[in-house]
Amino acid sequence: MTDADVFSEYFPVQSTEINGVPRFEIVDALLDRRFHNKAIDFEECHTRVIPYVCNGCGYTHFLPKRCDLRICPDCGKANHSGYVMRLVEKMKELGDAAPEQYRFRLITLTTPKLSVDEWDHHAYDFIMKSVSNFMKHKLIKPRFNGGFGGALRCIETKYSEEGGVYFKKRSSQEEYEYRETGVHVHAHMIGLSKFVDQKKKHGKSEATKAWRDATGGKAYIVDIRAVDNMYSALSEATKYLFKPSHLGPADNYARLIEYTQGRRLEERYGCFRKLDLKREKRALSCAVCDESLSKGEEVERKTAVVMFDSQRVSKNSLLAHIDNRKPVLPEFKDKNS
Repeated sequence: MTDADVFSEYFPVQSTEINGVPRFEIVDALLDRRFHNKAIDFEECHTRVIPYVCNGCGYTHFLPKRCDLRICPDCGKANHSGYVMRLVEKMKELGDAAPEQYRFRLITLTTPKLSVDEWDHHAYDFIMKSVSNFMKHKLIKPRFNGGFGGALRCIETKYSEEGGVYFKKRSSQEEYEYRETGVHVHAHMIGLSKFVDQKKKHGKSEATKAWRDATGGKAYIVDIRAVDNMYSALSEATKYLFKPSHLGPADNYARLIEYTQGRRLEERYGCFRKLDLKREKRALSCAVCDESLSKGEEVERKTAVVMFDSQRVSKNSLLAHIDNRKPVLPEFKDKNS
């Protein structure tokens, strides 16, 4: 295994395609929509590396340059993993404090599929307002009351090329409309609540009626199920906050950035509002000698490989038991410690 192979194992190379769409096409689409800075960051993501030099022993650590755009799978993978782990810990605390009748539930709230031309920022404003109305509905609000109930809402955007069924309600008849392509914006929620009745009464369940009222009669499909595996449920509900599903042509990825800009795709309700999911602000320290680090000028990836190859961890260091060829990651140390 070469030094470049070892370096790539710990600092993955940039994905050249996003769901089959070449990255450079998405870069061009971002430029066309005048997202110049985002386009540059997206193009250079994980192709350049920032060195951090230890002020004590001189060992050089490396961190990849990141764009942190929600359409980037390279940044999204790392961000999502840390976010879910923080959530799991907090959810356990909430579950332990809640009375027995409260259970975690995975809730999916759908809206009608839109044509590509209909899809714009209004779709996100609509579902954000609709979910808020749903949580305030007289049939739903009591289930989350009592100081122990709450919910985390995440919005997903899905693109479909094979068409689909679009439900409408006219009089007492349900009609179907076939569309060749479309965009489906819907919400996933993790909720801690009392029992929500899904048994149909007069053709509608409590959840269905509440969602229909919340959307002004435009949608009614609701799915609620108990959470068996918290990690899996949180991973599924939150994954599209950090990475996009298949969105078709490159311009749709740029449109997603445009339409969701300034809008919170994640929202919390009830006791979930008090959750502190922010990463702790911590200073970087050397993993070899624990001294502070100084940020260097960013370099190309191939230059970082050469720099990595030129140094080895001292056999007398704290990491003597680790293979010399493994890159040493900087440690995060609390500022107050």
